[in-house]
Amino acid sequence: MVLAFRGTEPPSLRRLTEGSQLQALFQGQGRWRDRLGGLFRGGGPDISTLLDRFSVEMRDIITDLNALPTPWQVGGRVHRGFAQALNGIWKSIAPEIEHVEGRVLYTGCSLGAALAILAASLHAPHAVHAFGPPMLGDKGFAATLDGVRLHRYVNCCDIACRLPPGMYEPVGLLRYIDRFGRMGGTEETESQRNAARRAHLKRCFGQWDKIWVRDISDHAPENYRRAVLRNDRKQPRSAL
Repeated sequence: MVLAFRGTEPPSLRRLTEGSQLQALFQGQGRWRDRLGGLFRGGGPDISTLLDRFSVEMRDIITDLNALPTPWQVGGRVHRGFAQALNGIWKSIAPEIEHVEGRVLYTGCSLGAALAILAASLHAPHAVHAFGPPMLGDKGFAATLDGVRLHRYVNCCDIACRLPPGMYEPVGLLRYIDRFGRMGGTEETESQRNAARRAHLKRCFGQWDKIWVRDISDHAPENYRRAVLRNDRKQPRSAL
């Protein structure tokens, strides 16, 4: 069985404005001045509804930013937002895992990777594959993962893997993807990553459909997928 946690879902303007007068504002035709004028004809938009929707849309961002340490139920201290997120769903997940016969794999990217690691400390799976995980716990928490086969994938300049700075420690076996897409167990130097950043900016500059900052683009799940598949073709092995 594979238990996959999704990553941070960015706010959606469509979901925020759906069914409201604001939706007509963004989807309508004609000049912006006319559309803005028509927004308040017959009463303004339902502000309370919009605020409620905004809080829902920002839920994952708020979870990521809520980084203060909090005690973890099996030991150590962890990122408060991640702990609250997992605790909110674990009661519905745990019974399903208990009845699984055979091997269980946890995985996720970004926020999802953090939740997969936290889940492994509560119920150890056969293996964890965490892609672009932020740092989420102290040494006491790391001790709760002793014996867990945890693979931590870090893509070159991925900024999420270095956040929040100075508060927590990375856990698990490092699977580092270097600036050429090769996978190994040792990180590059900062000067090598700077060279990768410059090369990426030079390659993407002026292309408006590209992300110019490599620290952000390296966090994309698609880039992790490509790197893993590329290396798997060179050295076939079990997914577990």
